[in-house]
Amino acid sequence: MTTLIPLTDLNSRTDLPAELILGFYIDSDSEKENRDLLSNRKSEALISLFLADSKNDFHSYQYKKMSGGKPYLQFEDRTIGLSISHTFQYFLIGINKNGEIGIDVEMTDRKTHPKLGERIKNLRDQFLYDIPTLQIWTIKEAVLKLTGSGLRTNMNNIELHQKSETLFDVFHENYNISIVSFEQSGCWISVAWTINN
Repeated sequence: MTTLIPLTDLNSRTDLPAELILGFYIDSDSEKENRDLLSNRKSEALISLFLADSKNDFHSYQYKKMSGGKPYLQFEDRTIGLSISHTFQYFLIGINKNGEIGIDVEMTDRKTHPKLGERIKNLRDQFLYDIPTLQIWTIKEAVLKLTGSGLRTNMNNIELHQKSETLFDVFHENYNISIVSFEQSGCWISVAWTINN
């Protein structure tokens, strides 16, 4: 049986808004590489654990997916933004109580093809600092998860603007999106969100 152990409290980060609730877990029973997509059953178990850990008032919710596969929570008459990501034995889950969310996690030592950077960068990307290609990948994948298009959209269509060492923003598919990207426990973690007015 899978046991998910909280790794760290990401909610204490001051560069993330209070509307976001994040959980970062390690699967203690899964030391081997896991490249399969999360099954609905595993996703629902992870969501249940996450909501219990986060001590929120979401007692009766329904886990649902949009037609394109983007997950969300239905809670009473509200839709709650939801995103899940995993790499090897690490699991990242997040909800946005007041908007959309997209997240991605990748191991920092994951090997990438030398030409990946050319494939995913937009000529108008604006970076204040030199950041690794894999970090750019997680940022752009988090944006694509937020919009629901996933990897069906080319990452080089996303024009990033770096605002600080960890903060980025982008206007993509009629969304004004903020992104925080940072290293934690040997992983790149990127969180993209919108806030409803």
